[in-house]
Amino acid sequence: MDEKKIMDLITSEYSWEQVIYKIIAWEGLDPWNLNLQILSMSFVKYLLKVNELDFKVPAKYLIIAAVLLRMKSDHLQYIGDMVSGYMNEDEETGEEEDGTAVEDDLNGLGEQEKFEVTPVTVPPKRHPRRKIMITELITALRAVLRTEKKRERRMERRKGRIVIEEDKIAKRIDYLYAKINEIMKKLKSEDLKFSDLVENNKREDIINTFIPVIYLDHAKKIDVQQKEIFDEIYIRKRDK
Repeated sequence: MDEKKIMDLITSEYSWEQVIYKIIAWEGLDPWNLNLQILSMSFVKYLLKVNELDFKVPAKYLIIAAVLLRMKSDHLQYIGDMVSGYMNEDEETGEEEDGTAVEDDLNGLGEQEKFEVTPVTVPPKRHPRRKIMITELITALRAVLRTEKKRERRMERRKGRIVIEEDKIAKRIDYLYAKINEIMKKLKSEDLKFSDLVENNKREDIINTFIPVIYLDHAKKIDVQQKEIFDEIYIRKRDK
């Protein structure tokens, strides 16, 4: 497929199915027994040219290219396994398969014991190779695109369920710092337990209190100490 034909495809308003049909026709491929290697590489070449010319490449075209390359890879692996099977059979059968070794053994017999033997050859085991038809390929690609579309719709529905509340961390820090000052004045103590700051023992409340405490400690407004892991956390105001 030359540059002019690629440009004709890019400037046309063909659907992806029509693009594949055009590539098959221009490459002279048999629609009843497709060469996936040529088809997939021609399709990728088409997409690379589209990208080079700074045209928008639809997501479904990228999915189709990925599927074609995967099918090509699987098909080549199948052929490789089939060739390997033939080679293994030849190694296992050895020379006796064509009858020459048997005939050599018979030559060692006496003249009266000799008799004519017709060499017998066992044909190699044939692995059925299924042809790939254009109609089946298009049907399979449409099924992949439908599955991808359903996945996208599921993702959109999940995104719609997620509600992100604005978390004004600065206000939470200021509120906690004021709360620490207020409690310390009431207790008339230099140290304050972290548990005194937490309104309840719910995990969310503990986390929402702990994060501002860490920030205040980092800002050197308070000192935070914990003698042993999982022990009580003690908070002390820093002298200005």
